[in-house]
Amino acid sequence: MGGKLNTIIQSPKGKKEIFHHFIPSLALEIALEEGLPLKRENFGKIKTKLQKSFEKNNYIRWNKGYPFDYDTTIIERNIFDLIEKPIKKELKLDFSKEGGVYTYLGGLKSKSNNSVDMLINLVILDYLIRNKIKKTEKERIIKFLKKRKKYFKKNVESISKYYLSEGYLIYLLSKVHKSLGINVEELIKLKTKKIKNKTDIGFLILASSKINNELIRKFKRAEKKPLQLFQHSRLKLTFSCPFLDEVVRKCAENKIKGVYFNKIIARVYSGIGEKLYNYPKSARNLIKLLKKYNLEHEQLVELGVGTANFSKYLLRKRYRVLGIDISKEMLDIAKRKTKNVSKVKYVLQNIKELNIKSTKAMYSHNFIGFKNGMIEIWATDFEDSLKILKSISNNLLEKGFLFINKKQDKGKNKEFKLFNKKVIENHKLTNIYVYQDKKFIIRNKYIKVIINKQDFKEIMQKLGLEIIDETNQWIVLLKKAKGFQK
Repeated sequence: MGGKLNTIIQSPKGKKEIFHHFIPSLALEIALEEGLPLKRENFGKIKTKLQKSFEKNNYIRWNKGYPFDYDTTIIERNIFDLIEKPIKKELKLDFSKEGGVYTYLGGLKSKSNNSVDMLINLVILDYLIRNKIKKTEKERIIKFLKKRKKYFKKNVESISKYYLSEGYLIYLLSKVHKSLGINVEELIKLKTKKIKNKTDIGFLILASSKINNELIRKFKRAEKKPLQLFQHSRLKLTFSCPFLDEVVRKCAENKIKGVYFNKIIARVYSGIGEKLYNYPKSARNLIKLLKKYNLEHEQLVELGVGTANFSKYLLRKRYRVLGIDISKEMLDIAKRKTKNVSKVKYVLQNIKELNIKSTKAMYSHNFIGFKNGMIEIWATDFEDSLKILKSISNNLLEKGFLFINKKQDKGKNKEFKLFNKKVIENHKLTNIYVYQDKKFIIRNKYIKVIINKQDFKEIMQKLGLEIIDETNQWIVLLKKAKGFQK
């Protein structure tokens, strides 16, 4: 991401620009949360500024003339949580008699006019929920906000002394709405009529679970004016930052387009695969199986071809490949890699809605895989995975073969850093990763459905496929009957 990192301070006398940590840090947090690639130079500059702003107690303040404040401190903590370098020092909360947390650490002792800001309490609540800490304090804030939730329908100034952005308010509410019993979509509908700023509307898009056409049209038509996020009412100052505008708008555009992998992430994904996995060895093993089952002259359908990291090794051996993928950005790279190859075709298609001529041989190197005793499928939930498997069966001829990669051998890498964290809940595996190289840092996550091997065998048998062979690298299934396609 480009964009100026300076904060623009508007006053009755004019405006000035300074590099202050607060708004760029918020933009950085949003970019990491929403999976937007960031230039290392921007990330590094903001991170260094934050680290210099730390004080011994790991709190941050607006400047030396103010007490430590909660919103800046929590944004800083969220950033380091997101890059998997958490600040472990406990967060102390100072409550008012009404039940909300003060804006500044220390309550009235630190600042005689210290007040309770509902928007800042949303920031604190989100932090407590995501970190699963301070249950008693969390319930106290929830109780405080629930009593006052009618104010969320009013202008943001009615609940916040400092913030001016209606969209940012709704974005925060979208993170904690279940705890507060709030209908976010209803609030978005209400606020859409009032909001005109493009960045503010971008926040609404990020907050919405079902983006409507009216919101998209308004976003596309809105003027690209700076969002006045913050204010100092007594001094009549407002604060904006081009970097925040750029980040929020780009994240909203990606969400509207339904981008699974933007160009940068697709390029990164391609590079990660090349460095981490032993594709040549896996390809050699598959070729042995293709020969064993007399499939050398069949067209091979790769499910989730990605950037052709794996298929190019088959193409070099003159196999015919039809690559299927849902990401245009991935396929663009695949086409460039194999532009001089005549025996390959690519189709932009959701495998759940696969519609190709019935084929005798399909394989998946990553879209469906076997790891740690479990089948992993790129799907949103268990029902989605069943639709995918049914679609695959429907497009496979009787006595056709499906090859599923069993093991990906890791290679050596010195060109980038990659941190992975896996969270497993029921049938869902969430893989969170932080990637850094010389140019970019990306934090992203993707969801796979996991099914134990025995359950997978039973599902596939109902679809007419049986496991007939296994090697160190592949599981082989044969379609013996039409199966039950209900």
